[in-house]
Amino acid sequence: MQQGTHFRYLFGNVFFRGKIVCKSGLHIGGSSDVLEIGGIDSFVIRNPVTNEPYIPGSSLKGKLRSTVEKIVTVDGVPLMANRKSDKDGKVWRHECDDFTNAKDCPLCRIFGASGKESKNNNYPTALLFRDGKLANPEKLKDEGMPIFEAKTENTLDRLTSAAHPRTIERVPAGAEFDFEMVYRVEMLGKVGEDTAEKLKSPVFPNLQEDISNILKAMSILEHDGLGGNISRGYGQIQFDIDFIKGLRSDGSEIVKIEKPEPEEPVKVGQGIQLLPDFAKGFADNYKNGGRNETRQAEV
Repeated sequence: MQQGTHFRYLFGNVFFRGKIVCKSGLHIGGSSDVLEIGGIDSFVIRNPVTNEPYIPGSSLKGKLRSTVEKIVTVDGVPLMANRKSDKDGKVWRHECDDFTNAKDCPLCRIFGASGKESKNNNYPTALLFRDGKLANPEKLKDEGMPIFEAKTENTLDRLTSAAHPRTIERVPAGAEFDFEMVYRVEMLGKVGEDTAEKLKSPVFPNLQEDISNILKAMSILEHDGLGGNISRGYGQIQFDIDFIKGLRSDGSEIVKIEKPEPEEPVKVGQGIQLLPDFAKGFADNYKNGGRNETRQAEV
């Protein structure tokens, strides 16, 4: 893939797959074509075909990106201290201005950058997010649980006691959504450079750090929340990981962290513990053409 004077050679991918389990009601806002007096004020986003709720990949990406931005540093300086605003001055976030800076930035090399000085030499994201569909609608129905619930809240004026009621739609606790993320394992090169030797003996210097930051952000998200109204009890979630799997670009498997039993998912903390072996297994087995399976650790 050409990026001005640079290119990115794809060696393989790391797949994260599992479930997002709602521990409390989840609200990711959508829109409705129907306006009703006394009706719901804020609707949950729905799949237009199935009318079921889903988690947009953009929502998960935005939350994980902002979380990684809060925990990483460059030369000892937090990235949060180097944020810039958009042209309207309303949105502030860190984003490298060019390809050269982005490739060494622990945030932008994961989530991409299209800074003001990039001159069409943007740094595309290395981490892809899929929309998460509702995974257990039949189970919810069988247990007599609704797919949607309406939560009525009230704001009171502290001086006049005037009430301002509102009704917010949300997905109830117990709902589960599929989640999948794909991290591209790539080598950066420059047009005109001799890259033959790099291709023969590839190294993946950022693999462990990048996946570690992703997993750390997922862990923090479990203690924070997803969607809106988190401060009022909404959005508590848990990641139940089926597997983290490394594949070559031809689709053959290199290394894998997976749950040992069907009913026992891998937790985020366990993935962090096994990450050094996973990263080493990816590098070693990519070079020798083998496969190494890293199973869930006992914790």
